[in-house]
Amino acid sequence: MDDFNNTVPSPLAWAHPLIREWFVGRFGQPTEPQELGWPPIISGRPTLISAPTGSGKTLAAFLVCIDRLLHKALSGKLTDRTEVLYVSPLKALSNDVQKNLETPLGEILRLAAKRGFLLTQLRAQRAISEGLFPKGQNLAGKAEPLLPIAAIIRPGTIRMP
Repeated sequence: MDDFNNTVPSPLAWAHPLIREWFVGRFGQPTEPQELGWPPIISGRPTLISAPTGSGKTLAAFLVCIDRLLHKALSGKLTDRTEVLYVSPLKALSNDVQKNLETPLGEILRLAAKRGFLLTQLRAQRAISEGLFPKGQNLAGKAEPLLPIAAIIRPGTIRMP
């Protein structure tokens, strides 16, 4: 992995080595929107990335979240609660969640397993409904443990319980 660290693009220096290895292996170099978006996202500042479709905006935000959750999981500090909530106003963006959250997370977890890390507690859940959750359920009342990442794809306005 030492040779790999010498080939990591500097805009990825913030990321855990597993994240960097996955990203470089999958994409090579970050896009300009990602390079410019990561510093304010990482610092916690509200960030708006305006760029064409397919330029990596959504992945830029999700990757920072996945990185933080990876660090928590590896340090034993990831608990059974939702850490990231993604709310989309359109059902059509369900594909965006699959492409930019579920697929990267799955690939990163497989890479982690190949490197000897078992991270079973890192999971994502998606709910598509007319309400915040399917009828009869809510974030606080779910029977199973809450997941670190919950992606809510919902048309219309958001009603909070």
